[in-house]
Amino acid sequence: MVRWNFKHPVTFNIDCKVCGRHRQITCDLDDVESWKNGAFVKDCLNYLHSDQVELLVTGTCSDCLNDTLTNDH
Repeated sequence: MVRWNFKHPVTFNIDCKVCGRHRQITCDLDDVESWKNGAFVKDCLNYLHSDQVELLVTGTCSDCLNDTLTNDH
């Protein structure tokens, strides 16, 4: 696991809205505030894995998202 030295660390405890699996995502509060104020998530939280970003943005884990996309075709 990579450890970042955040100035203002914040940890989000998120349960996937589809399967309910629990995840924790830690990032810097200043970066989250930038995103919430209109900056692109890929610019302010670029150190997060795409699966973590998806969970933050949609509340859906990558496994459930992949299942949904696969079953829609």
